[in-house]
Amino acid sequence: MGLFPPVMIGHGEAAWRVCQKYVANQPLSALVLMDGPSLVDASTLPSFEFEPYFPIMLMSEKVPPFLLKYGDEVDVLSPAGNNEEALLTWIDETA
Repeated sequence: MGLFPPVMIGHGEAAWRVCQKYVANQPLSALVLMDGPSLVDASTLPSFEFEPYFPIMLMSEKVPPFLLKYGDEVDVLSPAGNNEEALLTWIDETA
C-alpha cells in the first residue's frame, strides 16, 4: 500500500458501481464520478453502501441514486465544456 490513498475516477455508470465496491472497503483521498459510456449495463451490477469520508466531485447532469442522501457534501462540475483545469484544481485543493 502506498503512503497516500488514491484519487479514484469513475467514467460511466458501470464504473461508478465499481468505485462503490472499492470505497466500501478501501481508503480514498477523493472520488470523481464522470459521465461517460458504459459497455456493461450498470443495473446488472450490485450497489454498495459507504460513508463518504473523502471529497466527491460529480461531473454529470444526473446524480446517481447512491449519492442522493449526500447531496450537500458532493461538489458538482458541469460535464459540458473543457473542465480539466477546474478538476485538477479541485483535486489539488481537496485531496
